Amino acid sequence: MRGRRWLIAGLLAGALLRGVLLPLPGTGDVLIWKVWSFAAAHDVTGVYGVGGVPPERRVLRWQGAEMTVDYPPVALYQLGVVGRIYHAARPKTTWHPPCCCSPRPRRSSPRTGASSGC
Repeated sequence: MRGRRWLIAGLLAGALLRGVLLPLPGTGDVLIWKVWSFAAAHDVTGVYGVGGVPPERRVLRWQGAEMTVDYPPVALYQLGVVGRIYHAARPKTTWHPPCCCSPRPRRSSPRTGASSGC
């Protein structure tokens, strides 16, 4: 019984810590995941490129950042699902995953979805 209390206390402390740290910008990987999540939410099958000999890698662009994908497909499908859920929950705000940036919503262009950066 005592071990269960420590487990529950540890899980609650971890959840509280994550909630407190949520508004922080994160590491350099966060921008990469944001670009991939945006691209996968809009075209998950096209994030790797178009094929060819040699294969043409697709350059993903989002808010001035440009990069290619080097993760396995399952990860991109997961990021695409997260991106679609976020966009469905907050369609009128700038498209950025809630894991970083300012917690304050910003308005985006209704035509392109673009806005000023984070």
